[in-house]
Amino acid sequence: SFSLPRFVPPRSPIQPMARDPREPGSFLTKKERKKMIDSLSAVIAADQGDGTTEAASAIPVSLAKKVVAVRRGIIGRQQSLSLVGDENQDSESDPSDDEEEQPTGSASTVVDASAIVAARLGKSTVSSSSSSSAAQATSSSSKPTYKRRRVLVLSSRGTSQRQRHFLNDVRALLPHSRKESKMDANSADKLVRLNELAELANCNRVVYLDAKKGRDLYLWLANAPHGPSVRFHVQNLHTMAELKLTGNALSGSRPLLLFAGGFEAQPHLTLIRHMLQQTFNPPSLHPRTKPFVDKVMSFFHLKGKIWVRHYQVVWGGSTTTEPETRLIEIGPRFVMTPMRILSGSFLGSSIYVNGDFVHPALMRRMARVDEAVESRDNARSRAAASRARSDAIKVSA
Repeated sequence: SFSLPRFVPPRSPIQPMARDPREPGSFLTKKERKKMIDSLSAVIAADQGDGTTEAASAIPVSLAKKVVAVRRGIIGRQQSLSLVGDENQDSESDPSDDEEEQPTGSASTVVDASAIVAARLGKSTVSSSSSSSAAQATSSSSKPTYKRRRVLVLSSRGTSQRQRHFLNDVRALLPHSRKESKMDANSADKLVRLNELAELANCNRVVYLDAKKGRDLYLWLANAPHGPSVRFHVQNLHTMAELKLTGNALSGSRPLLLFAGGFEAQPHLTLIRHMLQQTFNPPSLHPRTKPFVDKVMSFFHLKGKIWVRHYQVVWGGSTTTEPETRLIEIGPRFVMTPMRILSGSFLGSSIYVNGDFVHPALMRRMARVDEAVESRDNARSRAAASRARSDAIKVSA
């Protein structure tokens, strides 16, 4: 009679295939794994000079030598797999190794013992030992920290050549900035989408240049994503390449910010000052900044406008060739007129509205109307003069 073979389920990989720790690549129980992790961690801690010689003294020195060799890359992966299996054999064959001095590694090298043991035993995560936690604490404390402040700098489409050069100058002034491609000027929700772009770029400040018809330029400063945001009208714009000034400061250095002209007199000016300070002041210890002070950015408030200038500081004294400290203008230079302050980032209620500001498009329209009225009056006066001359000729005739 024909019968099917008996189905034998496959052995689960979790079940140990071999319990002998001497066999290379064998599966270990949790107790054996923990014991091996503790012993190897103690060996590596002793090799690093952490003072744990008592915990490592109970381990054969041959095993310690192999651990140090694996750490320094002397033996390969196949020999590192047999690291556990040779422990008892080496301890029984050569008992005189226990009296040898354990090798010590370089003090500048920091190695995570748990990570090495996990790589040897095929386990992804293991509990950290005291030596590894101390090494991680030392490395984290020695790393310099700085306040993460990033500025997103971008413009709208339709900018002129001078406005594009001005955008590059602003990016050069902000070493902690990140640039983004131009936005579509015809989009209805372009200002709201700026918050999404800032979130994707991991930026908490936004500098947005909004060009209108290639003539007018508006500058937005915003704290994303909660606000506030300020809108300026930019006038009298001159770029670095256009001015060709002799100033030449170090790229990436942190500038001194100078505010003059009564920024503390009114609340909206105080808010504008804080926003300018947070935007144009690169954070300390930033990777892209230089530890030098050789330039000054000045903001002067005069007649309702903010005049911005950028100077190089030429230090004078006995150690330099300059007799005295002086300032040399670098550029760019521009004038900003505050228009409106919103409570949110590119949205929200209006906190401040400049009632004295006249829109440049309205000014151009008024100028065209005045020109048309003047030309009409001139035409009427010329027509009246010609009629008077013709009447005089008729009377004389």
